[in-house]
This record gives sequence, structure tokens and C-alpha cells, in this order.
Amino acid sequence: MIELPRLASLLRTHTLGRDARVVDETTSTMDVAHDAAAAGAPDGWLVIARHQLAGRGARGRTWVAEPDASLPFSFVVRPLRGGSLLALAVGLGLAEALESFGADACVKWPNDVLVANRKIAGILVEARSLGGRLPDAAVVGVGINLRPQSYPADADATDVESALGSAGPVDTDAFFADVLERVEAWIDRASATPHAVSRALDARLAWRGEEVLVDDTLRGIVRGVDEEGELILETHTETCTVRAGRLRRA
Repeated sequence: MIELPRLASLLRTHTLGRDARVVDETTSTMDVAHDAAAAGAPDGWLVIARHQLAGRGARGRTWVAEPDASLPFSFVVRPLRGGSLLALAVGLGLAEALESFGADACVKWPNDVLVANRKIAGILVEARSLGGRLPDAAVVGVGINLRPQSYPADADATDVESALGSAGPVDTDAFFADVLERVEAWIDRASATPHAVSRALDARLAWRGEEVLVDDTLRGIVRGVDEEGELILETHTETCTVRAGRLRRA
């Protein structure tokens, strides 16, 4: 698992992961990070869990991983930036890091990363108001499957070691340092030049040109994402944008 002194020596980020801690076990790293954000944790504050008992996914789903088989972590984004592109920007950073280690990865709208059409990582973004004030920070939670494990029956999933095949054991610290560098860069781009995110997604968007269902009700062909991070869907009657929803192949 992650060794913080070695990770620190490998980091090339400005803030992300510079203030980091590892916990042996927690319900969710999101809860730990939210508590830290409420206490004033700075931009880039990060927590990693060796074992996460009740990881949260999008739309209330849960994800439980075997100890040391996954890399669950959460970090603080302060000030709140990136808007609706934040999860997609994080996905682009993850996909780039996976590619740099030899896996051909793509981003599945709105918050997953796939390798060979199997989920290898999931992303969740939450922003909470305190005392009636507008949120001034977001917490981003990420779960990366590192090693083979028993996945839920309905999960078409893979992991970094399986995706890399004969490339050998993964240097987790080096991989994570690369992830953090690329994620930080894409978050900055999402804030400064949002169109850069939408352009990059055109090259990495999963199921582009394929027929999908959104929330099992809306059917159409994936045409891309707009500058706000909304899915562009071509139905049999019109081309529309979708702000949120669960995507699956039709």
C-alpha cells in the first residue's frame, strides 16, 4: 500500500497530496475528508484508506473492496472550482495515468474510468453547505481497483494489475504520484479552460457513437459532452443534453 514518505519524494504536484494521511480502516474516505474540510483543511488535503468498509458511489450506490486490493482516497478542492466538469477532469487524469503505465483507458460519463470496457475506477464529487452558507470547497472521492478481487455480481470490473498483464507488479507509490499530478493538472484546466476538458473527452469518451440508455428511460447515441460536462445524446427525434444520470449500453 501507499508509503507516505516515498510518495512525498515522488510527488510533483503543487498542493494535491502534499498534506496526506493513511488510515487503516474507515467507513468512507469521503466522510473523513468532509470532516477535514469542515475543520478548514486546505486545497489538496488527502486521505487514503487501506480498507474502506462502505465506500460511496454515485446515486447512493455502495462499493466495498477487499483490504489492500483497491486504492480508495478522497481529497479537498478549495476553493470550489471546476463546476460540473470536476468529476470528468478527475477521470481524464486517471485515464492518462493508467495509459502512462500501459493500460488503454477511457472515461465513461459521468464518473467512471474503463479499461477494455470494464470499470477500473469510480469518482464521486460532493459539496456540502455549512450553517446555511454556500459551499466553499468540494470533496472528491476516488476508488481505483489495484489487484484482482471478488467484485459485485452486477459489476463488470477489472483492476490495474490485470489490465497491465505481463507488465509485472505495480509500483503503487509511483503510480499514485502520477495519478495525483495528472488529476491536479486537469482540475486546473477545468477551471481555467473548460473547453480543453470537453475536447480531451472527445478522444477518451467511452461508448462514443454507441446507443445507450440513461436511467433506463432515455435512449440515444452518445455524441460527446458539451463545455459544461453535459452528455450530448442523439435520440430518434432530437439531439439533447443530459445533466446527470446513470449510463448503460442499450
